[in-house]
Amino acid sequence: MKFIRMHTALLSLALLATVARADFDAAGLQERLRQNDPAGAEQFVASELQRLGVPASQALIDNTIGWAYFKMDRLSEAQKYLESALELAEAAHDTRTATLAANNLGVLHFALDDIEKSNFYFSRDYNRTTEVAVEYRQLIAAKETDMLATSALEQGVQQRFEQNFDQAISSYDTALQYQPENAKILEYKGYALFREGKVDKAIEVLVRARQADPSREFVHLNLVKAYCAKGSEADVQATIRQSGLSEEKFSDWYRIDTELRRVCQESPTISKLAPAP
Repeated sequence: MKFIRMHTALLSLALLATVARADFDAAGLQERLRQNDPAGAEQFVASELQRLGVPASQALIDNTIGWAYFKMDRLSEAQKYLESALELAEAAHDTRTATLAANNLGVLHFALDDIEKSNFYFSRDYNRTTEVAVEYRQLIAAKETDMLATSALEQGVQQRFEQNFDQAISSYDTALQYQPENAKILEYKGYALFREGKVDKAIEVLVRARQADPSREFVHLNLVKAYCAKGSEADVQATIRQSGLSEEKFSDWYRIDTELRRVCQESPTISKLAPAP
């Protein structure tokens, strides 16, 4: 969600990268593009630029059409026109239009999750200090970290399904290097430690997961299991009380979770939650 919010906000900056004029008839241009009339679209843009008193270079025309295609979610056509705009602008030493086209190509490739190309376009000598380029490079760095953490987490989940809990813990540790307070990763690591019999470490990690995001229900369930394994009845009671979940929820878990019944069979608190026969 963080990336979506920031990306949407930055698009408002990039909207200025068409002709930098709010009174440009973008709707009229999109209508011609929907009619698949590229020649008519070029003539329309040239006419609009002339009306607005903006010099109508082919590079600026291509950039404007490319951005319009981007707004219409026709990304392959957008890329074609924006690349043409950049090539023409650079050949003509038109730094202003080259900056617009490079920034727009950076936005496009960010939307495609191609962060390497996005970073390339935001790092040209002539545009790297623009507001859009600076903000997007920060987004790219954060997104790259997120992708590395997600990749390690997914590897750990697969290893967990294969019952390779020791390997899963190692993968979760890798993910936590990128996102040390990620509640989901902490929860998964805590459960893997529990399955490895490392109860004290499991409790420590699961408590961190609960602090990071107490709304994750299975954190509370796994903490109950860990405290049962440790034989700490007071902590079992405190975990249930602090979870904010109903006794019916734990009763449902008791009914369907054989691991909970097994590990907590000596717990009076959990035994009381057993549904009536």
